[in-house]
Amino acid sequence: MVFLIYFFSSIIATFPLVNFLGKYLIGRGGLDGFAYMWNHFSFWYQIINLQQPFFSKLIFYPIGANLFFHDYSPFISLIGLPFLQHPVLYLNLIVIFGLTFSACTAFYLAKYITKSTPASLLSGFIYGFSPTAGSFILSQHYYYLIASIFLPLGVLFLLKFINGFKKSLVIFFMVCWILFFVNYYFFFLLILLSTILLISLILSDYEVRKKLFNKSIRSHYLKSFLSFFLIPGLVVLGIIITSKDYQSFNGSSSNYGQICKADLVGLISPPSEKTYSFFNFKTNGDTPFYYLGIIFVATVFLCFSFYRKEKYVISLVITLFVILLFTLGLSINFQTPFYWLSKLPFIGLIDCPVRFVAGVHLLIALLAAIFISLIFKRNRFIAIMCVFLFAVSMFSDYRFSSFPFINVHIPQIYSYIAGQQDNKTVLELPSGLTESKGSFGYDGVIEGLHAQEMFWQTIYKKPRVGGYISRIPKSTYDYFRNKLIISDLFTLTSRDGSWSDKNFTTQEKNQFINDLNLGFI
Repeated sequence: MVFLIYFFSSIIATFPLVNFLGKYLIGRGGLDGFAYMWNHFSFWYQIINLQQPFFSKLIFYPIGANLFFHDYSPFISLIGLPFLQHPVLYLNLIVIFGLTFSACTAFYLAKYITKSTPASLLSGFIYGFSPTAGSFILSQHYYYLIASIFLPLGVLFLLKFINGFKKSLVIFFMVCWILFFVNYYFFFLLILLSTILLISLILSDYEVRKKLFNKSIRSHYLKSFLSFFLIPGLVVLGIIITSKDYQSFNGSSSNYGQICKADLVGLISPPSEKTYSFFNFKTNGDTPFYYLGIIFVATVFLCFSFYRKEKYVISLVITLFVILLFTLGLSINFQTPFYWLSKLPFIGLIDCPVRFVAGVHLLIALLAAIFISLIFKRNRFIAIMCVFLFAVSMFSDYRFSSFPFINVHIPQIYSYIAGQQDNKTVLELPSGLTESKGSFGYDGVIEGLHAQEMFWQTIYKKPRVGGYISRIPKSTYDYFRNKLIISDLFTLTSRDGSWSDKNFTTQEKNQFINDLNLGFI
């Protein structure tokens, strides 16, 4: 019944998506949705051709691309094998079931804490259908909806372990690794949130200290940590260190961090154009809005004020405050926790702290559930009034606006290229080297073309000179900047580009064609 409630709510929230699941993508800009379809194709293309899936020569030919730091999500591709020939349908199902199961896992976590079905049902709606979830759809970051499923699940098994279910720790670590292969941000968010919650519970609750520092359980969690987290982590770290050019990724930059961060105004202002205009709220394309809701923020204060002696309340509030600080990134003058975090090895790749707001929504949802469940025990009339206020708040402030839809079309030329019996390289102008933070050979004013070119490659299945991934190492830029003719072409097709007026010899032209194995321009 709970699943059906959230499932039909997902269909209503994204309507009329259900009417054309296999034809249109939901969201704006035509960016990551098209790249995600390439991810799905690339993962299985590499596997079917007996090649390791984290390095591809299909793009940036002839040197290829390291996909380990790309938003690749192999777990999502792995479970999506039945939809390999229907990528648009698969992404739309990810949206609907991502919303549904995110709400479901938040419900079961809240139910474990509160033992109250009505309060937990509300908690699922607050988390699963938050403005942040709407932003993930609007910006076509569909993978984050799948990642949102595992965040409450990880916290649930952590709490079960704390309460004496030893095997739950192993499941917690398994959830962590699933998240690692779904989304790097949410993997780290789960580790961060769980660590803060665990420490605060140890410091504030004697019973927790008594259980966790018991000799019999201590050896169990050390073995579990070594076997299911540390050793696999060292293996993954070894793969990263030996991967091509991992040192040359720039990681977090203050310039990008200033764009992709939460804003205090955005956290408390309803997501409407008038509000943005009135408060001068600077939105960004990554997570356009992430409103927490005045009613729900007030609930956190009320819950802490009246019920702070209840189990979990203080720990959840502390965790919420710390995660909230991380979402601000580099947005305040003194050095935030995110600033110091970004200095750690590899962690600097987490350069968009606004996505951590999903963790804040989860913690607010849990505190709201605790608040409602405790009021239900004391005064049902007041509890019903609170639920009514929450419902009004969700419908007025949390409601998803009508989403734009993008028609997925395939230019005829790519069907022609697919029919050619060779493996010559395709050079599209403009295409270039494009990533989230920059490009060479592409003008960002042309919105979405570079991502659609990634999808079109799934039709003809031949190497490309250009490409669009999350992070590109410096060596790739250097290679193309130092190659004759292609560097001139990419300079021309960059923003404010110009042609060098060079005279190339026949030998140089032939070398250009041969080096790139060009067949189609």
